[in-house]
Amino acid sequence: MESKKWTSCIFLILFAAFIWGYSLADMLSPGREYSELENRYLAGMPGFTFRSLLDNTYTLKIEEHTNDRFMLRDAWITVKSISETALLKIENNNIIYGKDGFMFEKRLTYDSEQLERNLNSLFFFAEKFPGNNITLMLVPTSDIVLADKVPRGLHNVEQTSIIEDIHRKAGESEIRSVGLLEPLCNNRYEKIDTDNYKTFYRTDHHWTTPGAYAAYAAYVQSLGLASAEPFDFPLHTVYDFYGTFYSKAKLFNAKPDTIRWFDIPVHSVTINGEPKDGLYNHEKWNQRDKYAAFLHDNNGITVLDSTGKQDGENKTRILVFKDSYGNAFAPFLTFNFDEVTVIDLRYFMEVESLMNSGDYDEILFLYGFPSFSNETSIVNLRL
Repeated sequence: MESKKWTSCIFLILFAAFIWGYSLADMLSPGREYSELENRYLAGMPGFTFRSLLDNTYTLKIEEHTNDRFMLRDAWITVKSISETALLKIENNNIIYGKDGFMFEKRLTYDSEQLERNLNSLFFFAEKFPGNNITLMLVPTSDIVLADKVPRGLHNVEQTSIIEDIHRKAGESEIRSVGLLEPLCNNRYEKIDTDNYKTFYRTDHHWTTPGAYAAYAAYVQSLGLASAEPFDFPLHTVYDFYGTFYSKAKLFNAKPDTIRWFDIPVHSVTINGEPKDGLYNHEKWNQRDKYAAFLHDNNGITVLDSTGKQDGENKTRILVFKDSYGNAFAPFLTFNFDEVTVIDLRYFMEVESLMNSGDYDEILFLYGFPSFSNETSIVNLRL
């Protein structure tokens, strides 16, 4: 009996030593501002006020800071992933493991009030700048497009009916809509990839180059234009891409994705007024966030000049408001328009000045459903 008591004491002492030792090491370790693995800035130390303490916001932010910054966080996420896989769980950090290595995000709810605000902001824009040809395209998430890869029991938001209702409301405001579910489900671009399901990446929430091309083709054909054949130009492949879903779940045996990109010639690329060398940031192909190579990542205003024509030479122009889905999509528009202006409202607020200074043949709003239902920057259309 005495021996069991001593054994318990030893385990208790070792456990306490581990907790105190780890906590001390955690306090002394240099903090990280940015997680390359998760492709996001980590929560900082909140400022203290008695009001924030009383309304519990301070403690919540402290908890967020601690969760983001504790020592060896990435390694602990991996350990958690391995242990849960051993227990036959198919979920880690709200990421669901599907068939054939595909991952999906658990999304049981959405912000219906923010979606309504965003939709009303779009209607406000259309009324403020009448006479423009405006089209709305919402990208359904991969679990909707790749339904046969999703495990049973995942009851995510039923986006199809919600998007159809948005299209109906848009039509009442004389805004065209192009549905993307059918083009993305039916896309079979075997010249790019023999995997018929590669309209979305396995480990990332974005669509692939074939997915972006399928949406581009659906859009320009809705305008009565012919979609271009990109295979006239070199196709390149980048290997070992681990995307946002992998960053959250750290599935130890995840299958990496490949990225394909076309070497599409353009006359010039200007981002926030500064010239860039081509459509892609090639340095990103060798970094973890490889998708950020497309269109040099998210920026306020990007102008793609495909021909070098002057304004008086029957120049065709399109204005695209987008989230990150637009980065792989916009380069294809250079086949059909002389100038493509791309706006990310998260980093651009001068909408009225932009509209007053430009004469656009077409205006396109391209957003993933999660962004359109949650992103607060879309209300910048009212500025």
